[in-house]
Amino acid sequence: MKLPFLMRNDCSRCALSGSIRKIVILLFLFSLLAGCELEEKKIAPKANLENDSQELIEPVRLKSNLFDRFIGWTGKNTAVYVTKESENHSYEIREYNIMNGLENAIYSAKVPIISVSISPGQSYFLIHTSSSPEKADIEIISRDGYSIFSVSITSSEISFEWNRDNEDQLLVTSFFEDWSFTNYIVNVKQKTIEPVNIPEPFAQWSGSDELLFLGLDQNQTDIAGTLLKKRVSGNTAVTVEENVVQYRMLAENLIIIQLDQDRQNLLYKIKRDNRGAQLLLQTSLLAANTEPQIPYWEIVEKKKSLLTFLPDDNGEELFNLVSFDWNSNKQTVIIQNAENAPLQCSPYGGLCLYGYQLEKIIDLQAKRVFDIVEPRKDA
Repeated sequence: MKLPFLMRNDCSRCALSGSIRKIVILLFLFSLLAGCELEEKKIAPKANLENDSQELIEPVRLKSNLFDRFIGWTGKNTAVYVTKESENHSYEIREYNIMNGLENAIYSAKVPIISVSISPGQSYFLIHTSSSPEKADIEIISRDGYSIFSVSITSSEISFEWNRDNEDQLLVTSFFEDWSFTNYIVNVKQKTIEPVNIPEPFAQWSGSDELLFLGLDQNQTDIAGTLLKKRVSGNTAVTVEENVVQYRMLAENLIIIQLDQDRQNLLYKIKRDNRGAQLLLQTSLLAANTEPQIPYWEIVEKKKSLLTFLPDDNGEELFNLVSFDWNSNKQTVIIQNAENAPLQCSPYGGLCLYGYQLEKIIDLQAKRVFDIVEPRKDA
């Protein structure tokens, strides 16, 4: 999820301006970004998948301190996760088949793996490691683990966004200690990294040579901003929508979350081509520790559905996970009394990784949650 914050937009390395509140918003934003066993394994409860047949989900079994987090999907039944063994300085990326339990190690390192990003077509993995607090080491590997391109840049934190229309290209944003930043374009095939003049961080591709980003007035502390569009090589940005809090560019559609005129409600909308935005869902704006809270949300584009967490009627800090079909306008409760936590849904539909380590799986049709990670009995 991406929230706006205040930056000067006069150069590619921009200095943060504004109050401590704005830095807190940025930190909140950044916090949201972001073993092979041959023994016989027990079978987890049955899950009802896309074809309505009863399939078996095979959990990963590891020592309790070895599992770090799941990253995302690489196929209908395969996903990637990270292991860490700090004492031996051993870190791995493994691809796992959730149906038969087969897995293979794709990548290993002697330094902690900070983050991993899978390209839209699952051809590449971007791996972020660091040997010092002032440097980010970026390596891009192929699906089979072959190293294609690596580079080190000065950075305290980084974010990255793949180009959906050309997965040989991605945007990398490098942040510094004062939260100033530099945007770069990485070309995987050409093995190049070049600074690019984008006035804000956390931009998203809207075409092969076009980016979307949120812009705010320098003196504004509102969480909503203006969604702008700019060509990579151009100097002029055009307005797409106003009062936007978050957005996501899909293969065919643009999803936006806006504040209403009273600044009390969130409006979830879908925008197709150059047509007006269609309202999908309206919910009350929540507050956590006096700061606005946007529940986690996800899109299953193949199913034409938006998933998000809505507050439970009992008023406690629990939510209902709901799915909204934007073709039929039908809203379905998937999980009741759920925790508001990150979702990573398979592009093929049916299953979603869930949790702060993506350590669970939600079967959208069976409306059930399964643990995908279990401790080994001999651990």
